[in-house]
Formats: sequence, structure tokens, C-alpha cells
Amino acid sequence: MQPTPTSTTSAPVPMPAAAPASTLATSTTAASTAAPVGATTGPAATLVTATAPTAPTAASGALAPHEDYRLTDEQILTQMQAIKDEEAMAHPLVDESMDLMDLEKEYENGSAAFRNKILNLADSHDRMRRSRGDAFAFAWFERVMLAKSKPELLAQAIKAIEESKDLLLAAQFEPLAFDDFYAVTLETVQNLPTTTSEQLL
Repeated sequence: MQPTPTSTTSAPVPMPAAAPASTLATSTTAASTAAPVGATTGPAATLVTATAPTAPTAASGALAPHEDYRLTDEQILTQMQAIKDEEAMAHPLVDESMDLMDLEKEYENGSAAFRNKILNLADSHDRMRRSRGDAFAFAWFERVMLAKSKPELLAQAIKAIEESKDLLLAAQFEPLAFDDFYAVTLETVQNLPTTTSEQLL
């Protein structure tokens, strides 16, 4: 008696499900073909999802990159003026005249070499003024002002300032860049014969 044939149809192999649209990466690489019948399959691939960072928008109230430290021209000018005002309160542009020996007293516990220089300076000068670095022209104005017995010194000063305008123009400076400063400087020098030290300050 011949044996009755039996069906040997294999069960269908399930296909891997498609990854969600939001999936950006997988921890393992899935095979592109079905595994052989009867093969032992490993653990299912773990899907890792990630969300793209959201760019800041005006609606969210967040600032765009680098926008948080950008200053307007007006803010920069305000900051610069505040720094100047703070410096002016701590140190005047030009201080009152003081006895030179007061400076020597300030350094009585300081360097002996520095004190000797002050004493040597006292041989030819009896007073001094403290000034900031941007007050470099004050001594020149004061010297011309105090030289009332030398009118030629005032004439030389006025001539030097008048000629400086031609030098600036020859150097391609625009008049707009120096006209105001030039006019004030020339007027100040011309008025030195009738100016006092207090007014010059």
C-alpha cells in the first residue's frame, strides 16, 4: 500500500514592518530579504527616533542666533558716554594745581629712586597738575596763556593752528571731520590773553 502524500507547504515568512515616517536611525541593520524557513531569528531591531531641533522663531519669543548681543549704534554711543562719565567722576580731565612736594609725600614709603626724581624736579618747578591721558594739550594752552610777557609766543601758536588746517586738507581729511574742533581750538587760543587758569579748566 502506497503512503498517502502529505502537504509540506511552509508557513509564510512575515515581512518586517515598515519603519514609521518619524524614524531617523536604527540601532541594527535589518536584512533586506526574508530569513530561510526554519532559521532562528535574533531579537527584533530596536528603532531609535529623534526629533529635529526647532529653530527659534519670533513668535516663540526666542532670539535668533547672535541677536542677543548685537548693539545698535545708539546703544554703543550710550555705553561709551557712560564710561567717559564714570571716568570723569573718578578723575577730572585736569585737576587743580598742587604743591609738588605733596607728590613727594605720597611716595615717602615708595621707591627711593622715584622720590629723588621728584626732588630733582622741584629744583625747577614748584607746582604740578594731575591730568588724564586725553588732556595732553592743556599744558600747551596754559604755557601760552601765562606767557603774557612774550606776545610772540601767542602769535606763533595762532599761526601753527591756522596752518594745521591746510595740513589736514592735504592729508585728505574731510572738513566735516575737524571743522568744529578746529574752530573751538583756534578761538580758545585767540582768547588766551584774557583767560584765567580757572576759566581754562
